[in-house]
Amino acid sequence: MKSSIKIMGFARGKVKANIVKFKMDINGRCDIYKDAVEQSLNRSAAMLVVLKGLGIEEENIIARKYEISRMTKTLWKQGDETEEFLGYGYTRRIEVKFPAETENLEFIASKILQCGVADKFYVEFYAENKKSEENELLKLAIKDSKEKAKIAAEQLNVTLGDMVQVEFEWSNGIKSMQRRWGETMLDIETVEQIQLDNSSIFLLGEEIEIEQMVRIVWNLISTEGENESILCGEMV
Repeated sequence: MKSSIKIMGFARGKVKANIVKFKMDINGRCDIYKDAVEQSLNRSAAMLVVLKGLGIEEENIIARKYEISRMTKTLWKQGDETEEFLGYGYTRRIEVKFPAETENLEFIASKILQCGVADKFYVEFYAENKKSEENELLKLAIKDSKEKAKIAAEQLNVTLGDMVQVEFEWSNGIKSMQRRWGETMLDIETVEQIQLDNSSIFLLGEEIEIEQMVRIVWNLISTEGENESILCGEMV
């Protein structure tokens, strides 16, 4: 008789980053809402001037986030809860994306830091359009599941049959449908951090660790007769 077992397969590898993204957060607080709007727009405009001055085309500059919110602090006085108004806080994020082979990334990053407009500066590495690497990783995950299934079949005194179902589980930020794979982000606060041990931080992002998991249902075939029952279940 035939039965089945579901076993997870796992594979880990590395993929070379082909995209570098700079993320700049502009944060502040004002007592008056109108001032918060004007200040955030003025600082954003100043950042655009810096970026364009570095030769970055406007179509490559993306505003991802813009928020203004009322800020308060909860206080307790004689058992009563009160609210203290702190002002209006604003956050604006600007992103710029480059091919990983772009020259002078260290220079561009240092100028962004030195201009003093951004309160936070991140360097993000990721890879996209890596179909061949994705396929190789999938093969390894399926192989891992099959090897585990063989061990299980031997312990159950049955024969391992065909693969009948595959469930994909993308992890570590891998998004297969968009062909965009996991991200490595560095929070950079000073120009000095761009260089570590006389090597650029951008070299650290050349390879990104990725992993992939699959859950596969395998047929198990009994050779002891039609009336024998085989234990079914799931192994990880």
